[in-house]
Amino acid sequence: MKTSLELINEFEKTFQVEKWMVNDIHIWPAIRIPLMTAWEQSLYYKNTNIHNKKQGLYCRVFDELKQLLLAIYSYKKPGAGIYEVGVWGLDVERVMIQDKYYSPYGDALRDLEFKNKLLCLDLTIRERRKSHYPSADITLGYFINRYAAKIYSIFKGGEDVKAPLEESREWCKDRGLSVTGLTSNNLVYQYTLLNFVKNYFKRIIQKNQMQICFKVSWYDTIGMALSWASKDMKIPCFDLQHGIAGSTKSRAYSSWSRV
Repeated sequence: MKTSLELINEFEKTFQVEKWMVNDIHIWPAIRIPLMTAWEQSLYYKNTNIHNKKQGLYCRVFDELKQLLLAIYSYKKPGAGIYEVGVWGLDVERVMIQDKYYSPYGDALRDLEFKNKLLCLDLTIRERRKSHYPSADITLGYFINRYAAKIYSIFKGGEDVKAPLEESREWCKDRGLSVTGLTSNNLVYQYTLLNFVKNYFKRIIQKNQMQICFKVSWYDTIGMALSWASKDMKIPCFDLQHGIAGSTKSRAYSSWSRV
């Protein structure tokens, strides 16, 4: 049986994904990661789903509401101070030292090099945590932009989508693979979400006069939007790996055959 990486490379070669566009943006990276995740679940975990679709929907709605309430509770507005460096990460990456949570990425960079010139910006997905150094929470801003992107993509639309979606869905079905996200609506939504979050981050970068950005794990919406924002602002943006990758079989770091 072919691995998910072998299948995705075959898919990329067949459909020239480097030419998939929404307006003037190459959209494939935002599609590849969730598509491969769905493939791996269908290939390797076929018999592990214990919830029916209705239960799964209830769980997703409940989790969404819980995350929204947590975002409101955790909100800490990014201040207007001057920070040379911004480090975007997650609350779950922090480790407790005494009675505060320390970021092994942002706080470590602060201690080693940047001192008071660095600001950590966290997405809270588990609980609000008292940070070791002053930090900002971007969860509420991200949620607002995500909901706005969903509404805009449904009612506004009008983006120019270039991708052979019908053929690619048939290719997946012939091989028993998920077609998750291979729709025009989803491509427009992903583009709109990236664009909205990018503009949100540009305001933060400009307000705090940042000159360098880091993102712990580049391959989610926040990482891609931050990369786009940094490019627009003409400042460097770096990925901070949170574990071993490189030549491994990571869907985020390996075998990008068409970029």
